[in-house]
Amino acid sequence: MNCGTAPVIRVGVVLPEDGRTILDIETSETPYILVAADDSLVRREVSAAQVSFEVGGKGVFARIGSDRVGAGAAWCLEVLPRPCGPKPAAPCGVLLPNAQVGRGFHWEKTTDIRMPGDLEVSAVGGRLLLVNRVPVEEYLLGVITSEMAGECPIEFLKAQCVVARSWALAHAERKHDELGIDYCNDDCCQRFHGVGRVGAAALRAVAETAGEVLLARDGTVVDANYSKCCGGVTEDPRFVWGRPKPGLSSHADAPLSSTLAQMAPIDDANIADYLRGRWLDECDAYCSPGVVPAEQLARFLGPVDSGEAFFRWRINYRREQLQAVLRSKLFARPDLPPGDRLECLMDLRVTARGRSGRATELIITYRAADGAVYTVTVSDQYRIRDCLHETFLYSSALEIEVVRDADGAPDEIVLTGAGWGHGVGFCQIGALGMALGGSDCSEILAHYFRQATQRRVYA
Repeated sequence: MNCGTAPVIRVGVVLPEDGRTILDIETSETPYILVAADDSLVRREVSAAQVSFEVGGKGVFARIGSDRVGAGAAWCLEVLPRPCGPKPAAPCGVLLPNAQVGRGFHWEKTTDIRMPGDLEVSAVGGRLLLVNRVPVEEYLLGVITSEMAGECPIEFLKAQCVVARSWALAHAERKHDELGIDYCNDDCCQRFHGVGRVGAAALRAVAETAGEVLLARDGTVVDANYSKCCGGVTEDPRFVWGRPKPGLSSHADAPLSSTLAQMAPIDDANIADYLRGRWLDECDAYCSPGVVPAEQLARFLGPVDSGEAFFRWRINYRREQLQAVLRSKLFARPDLPPGDRLECLMDLRVTARGRSGRATELIITYRAADGAVYTVTVSDQYRIRDCLHETFLYSSALEIEVVRDADGAPDEIVLTGAGWGHGVGFCQIGALGMALGGSDCSEILAHYFRQATQRRVYA
């Protein structure tokens, strides 16, 4: 996307993988025009009505209420120009009930999404695709009130807005080109759960940072990654994506004088102290409960999140439980030879870590159905998080303790971990902690993006 003018973002809100063949949406009193994309003669004005789409034949059938409009390869629902007069205090839009969010993650659920801008509906492989075409600044209103709550301090919301705008304009992760969209509305890209929760603080945050991004030293827009909670040390992008990214680096998420700043980077020699050490009793990491009290966290999180412990967490598995998870995640390939299938788990070892202590390589030793002992190597923090949990593990910044029975076989496997997410770039709970402590937007961004500058690239 080119800087200089504010672009329009194409966001996939309903994806073919959601499996929907019928879709009901509700328009507001804002006037829209429903147009068949392949037949401009099929045009109907819509206001305060239910519009339904259903896959059928070679296209998509459209209805307004009980009135069938027709069939087409695709449909557009476009906002009609607004008459002169005062603009609404917050964006209006079309309501989509029960939209899928958190696809594949531990918090997967449905939520209602109110979408500003224009909509496109088409069928891909017999399943519906709903695209929201929305100006980037309205898109950001939805992002900053979906990623975290609109009740967050204004300086946090401004910082999150600059980060989200930078990530969107850098457009370095082209994950959905085959669908003809810029981004999906989920954690795969960045959350956009509509504008139904936009309040005065979010409106002000977007307005006061309009057009502002982070620029790397080479003048490019920073691919400004972020995660919910780094756990105390942010990660180097090389250990997540296999390459450096201008403007991103690894460092302690704490004051320069803190114990944590002296501890980083985290490796095998200090991972145990990092995760469980006595220093945690007086921890001043910005994303820690010492800065963001646990009892206050829930009100600041995104509307689909729960206020659980993210800074430090623990999972206990019986061997049979973890074996079941591994069989469903790692050994589920139908082409796997019977002799290679997991019969009995024997050991798990982290053999490589990033600078935040996140595991980037895991070796699993097991006895197979043929009685032979095998090892399998799991590389990449994402795959490690996927295979060690029935849904998805918070983070790969973990230590694995294997408690053995009298015969030396694993009896219990204990995962002790830190943070939620890949940990690169902006730590959302850490930035919240800084804002609660009085830091302004520029100070927050300077802490997380030490090799970048904040600059306005369009008005």
